[in-house]
Amino acid sequence: MRVLGLPGAMAKRPSGPPFPDSPGAWIACFRHRARVNGREPSPEQFGRLIGRSGATVRRWEANRQVPDDRDISRIAEVCHLSNHHVAFLIMACSRMRAMPAPERSSFVRYVQEVLGSSQYPAVVIDGLFYVRAWNSYLDALGTGFTRALSRDLHPMALIFRAARAHPEASPASDEEALREGLRIFWMGTAVHSHRPEYARMLAELAQEPRFAEMWMDIALGPMDNDRPIGFNKALVSDGPSFDVYSRSMTFPPTYFINEYHPADAVARERVETLRRQGPPRALFRHELHWVQSHCRCGCE
Repeated sequence: MRVLGLPGAMAKRPSGPPFPDSPGAWIACFRHRARVNGREPSPEQFGRLIGRSGATVRRWEANRQVPDDRDISRIAEVCHLSNHHVAFLIMACSRMRAMPAPERSSFVRYVQEVLGSSQYPAVVIDGLFYVRAWNSYLDALGTGFTRALSRDLHPMALIFRAARAHPEASPASDEEALREGLRIFWMGTAVHSHRPEYARMLAELAQEPRFAEMWMDIALGPMDNDRPIGFNKALVSDGPSFDVYSRSMTFPPTYFINEYHPADAVARERVETLRRQGPPRALFRHELHWVQSHCRCGCE
């Protein structure tokens, strides 16, 4: 028998915020923003702070239950959440039902028309920001860019790899653009955070250097209440600058079309060179949508 505190005693499991890959994990991270006597509160202590039982907090964090609007308001107050954090938590706890993929031939026909008629590099992404289609002008953003999209890589992985490949071209403004792109991704995928695909996606992205650190910083760090989340600068580029214009299209489900408009002479020349070669071709990934299974909270 081992006795705690004596030589050879079994070490106590260290506590700390989990990697936030579900609504419950996000709540657990937010709990660690609160303080009781200068320390992170236990679920029981946290429950007392917000007027709930420790058992209820544990059910939230285990994704067996979600807080209501009043609970979220109290969590926000006790954890010093920003308006953005609150908006994210409301969407994360909405448990939106998955929508089936659209009928393939109609999707392909419509997207071919949209991407084939665009005068600019363009890409279609789904609710988890996976690329589903793009046009051949997208190579203007960087050499071999369309070839990279053909691989099974999330765009955020491409962005982080591009930042590592050109560290000398990453001043403070580009670092902030990287963080802003991550915040857009964080907020944009909130309604799907209860789904297993969300957790699998984040597990893959966490293998990219710096991703996990920056993702945790969204949960535990400060966030500017007054500044909206958004950007208009292409985050993947090996030199030229592009402005990003995004719009949604709903079949359902909802997809997003991003167009990249040249913002400097180098970018304009790249796009013009591709235009002289002919109209853009639409290219597709095999899957139309990311939904593959039921959510983890029993809502379906």
